[in-house]
Amino acid sequence: MPLVKRRFEEPVTFVKDVAGAQELLSLAHQLPIAWVSIDFEFRYSRPGIFIKKFAGKEMCWYDPKACAPLLLAVVLVERNPDGSLRLYRFVIDCRIPAVVAATENLFRMPVTFVGHSLRAELICMWQLGLPIPGMLWDTWVAEKALLLGLSHANYKGERPVNDMEEADRKDEAEEEGDLRFNLLATCARRGVQYPFIGAKDQLQKSFLDHPADAPFTGEQIEYNAAAAVAAAAIHPTQVQAAVHEGCLNHLIEVEMPWVVTNGRMAFDGVRIDAEKCQAVLAACVPHQERLGAELRSMGLENANSHPQMERFFGGLQLLEPFRVRGGYSFSDDLLGEAENLHPAIPMIRLVRKIRRLQSDKALTGELIGLDGRLHPEHRQLGAESGRNSMRWPNIGGIGRVLRPVVVPEPGFGIGELDLSQIEVGIAAALFNDPDLIKMFNGQDVYCAMVRSYYRTELSPEAFAMPDKAFKKQFSHFRDRMKVFTLATIYNITPYGLSLKLGVTPEQAGIEQAKFLCLFPSLSVALQEASAYGGIRGYAYLCSGLRRLRARDGIPSKWETNWMRNSPVQGSAAIVFKVAGNRLYRRLQHYGARLVLPMHDAFVFEAPLKHLDTVAKIAAEVMVSSVQEYFPSLDPHVDVNVDHPECWNKDGHPDSLVRWLDDPMYSF
Repeated sequence: MPLVKRRFEEPVTFVKDVAGAQELLSLAHQLPIAWVSIDFEFRYSRPGIFIKKFAGKEMCWYDPKACAPLLLAVVLVERNPDGSLRLYRFVIDCRIPAVVAATENLFRMPVTFVGHSLRAELICMWQLGLPIPGMLWDTWVAEKALLLGLSHANYKGERPVNDMEEADRKDEAEEEGDLRFNLLATCARRGVQYPFIGAKDQLQKSFLDHPADAPFTGEQIEYNAAAAVAAAAIHPTQVQAAVHEGCLNHLIEVEMPWVVTNGRMAFDGVRIDAEKCQAVLAACVPHQERLGAELRSMGLENANSHPQMERFFGGLQLLEPFRVRGGYSFSDDLLGEAENLHPAIPMIRLVRKIRRLQSDKALTGELIGLDGRLHPEHRQLGAESGRNSMRWPNIGGIGRVLRPVVVPEPGFGIGELDLSQIEVGIAAALFNDPDLIKMFNGQDVYCAMVRSYYRTELSPEAFAMPDKAFKKQFSHFRDRMKVFTLATIYNITPYGLSLKLGVTPEQAGIEQAKFLCLFPSLSVALQEASAYGGIRGYAYLCSGLRRLRARDGIPSKWETNWMRNSPVQGSAAIVFKVAGNRLYRRLQHYGARLVLPMHDAFVFEAPLKHLDTVAKIAAEVMVSSVQEYFPSLDPHVDVNVDHPECWNKDGHPDSLVRWLDDPMYSF
């Protein structure tokens, strides 16, 4: 029988028995629902791990496997003929398994489910065993995408010249960006009323401290419902904005499915070998002593002291590569660019890395979940290019030599799938350079560049060599092509190029001009991308997403650079997410799962009996995902399943053992 809708319009209906859950489900099926908004409140069965302090607030890591859902707010949204919304608010007691089970079919309904920062909601649903809706809208992700680019640290003012200050500045920009897109800030921007502005932190903490079997106050129930109501009201304003900005299709087809794919990788986590981690930590002390002694013999006492670094490189007449406006920065990025200028530089980078390793909570075991696995935070749209970032811990950034600390579960194997040289291919297709497209398709693109660039210097036998042999014999030439390609896409100056090539700026300029002559269409298109981007105020990505400028006027050098490289980087991120969304669905059939997103590569874990099958299917999925956006490309996927007993780079499972013996080891 039809329910009387008016009965559910005003008060919040608290659902604490199966009959109440069934009534909610019946009403949901009877209403002409526009969308459903949800919000969970929860506690943790183990305390958080302190990471750092920001704006007087402690930042902690919480184990997703320790999450204990308490309340679930469900708001059924009906749109009136005049466009206004009619809301039916429910709050469900998640501590009663039978009540939760009675709501399962609600989440199978073919409507959009809305929430703000749905990562927490997904964790709660996986913990409760609830099905994940087929259509989601995360108002946090949508807000970040609609304002992509505006939170970059470089818009906070002049860049500090001290590299330590630079690192602090990036952290500060990251945390301020999080505040910029939280529920309160998003409500204010979208003109949505929120009734608990002054009490939000206090009420949120009340759930973290809530005894497992204690009753809830009326204020707690109202607070839970208010978050879902706010997300329900934000949603239509964002959809309208996305239509105006031309990125609605991107949000629906790419970003929102990635919320689930990305969240599941964090929830599943990765397994690390505790004995290997202890071996790494034990080796750090003697490695530091050895490297420190070598650096002291060169005249550098403390690689972490900015004044000493300045004096050291000043004495070597090598300060210029580290100049930043009126001072000098010895950030890892700048040291990496100048690494071939002096043998001390790679040692300095390594000493700093070892120091970071000693306090890395991934190795110390502090961030191991109840399931015995690490659960990094994969930050969607963490980079302003649209790519992910990783933290707490950044196990993906551990370095290729130390990757074997990551191991599979018993009976499983680890593999890696890498979209080889994909940014070069996307640059070729995006900017329609037929010569570069031809080089990319069906061969090693850098080998093809060498054959064209050095065509007068190579023998006929060299041209007949297969890529694998050619790559080995002419690795120096091939490495130069990589540098030229990056210099072209990222607009590196002849001076910057000279540091990478070890030649004079004049010679670097001559060689760069010769390289650009190979790809005239690409060269012109990149210049146009930055010029037109500066005029309209944003860079286009292949799906319609935009990276925005935060100021008017003539673009700075930094803005000019990102407006030419963001279409390439951002478009690569888009096809990567599309591939990941498809892999997430396909791999479930084989009991396999994605465990880490790595720039243009996925690390996966699969039962050993299905490992080769999963690798083959996954490679095909990644190729088809690229071709959906760039049909002119014939991409290649590097598949690494040769040593599934651990994560490794290019089939080097012994790299960790070699590093323990020699910290300068590389391959």
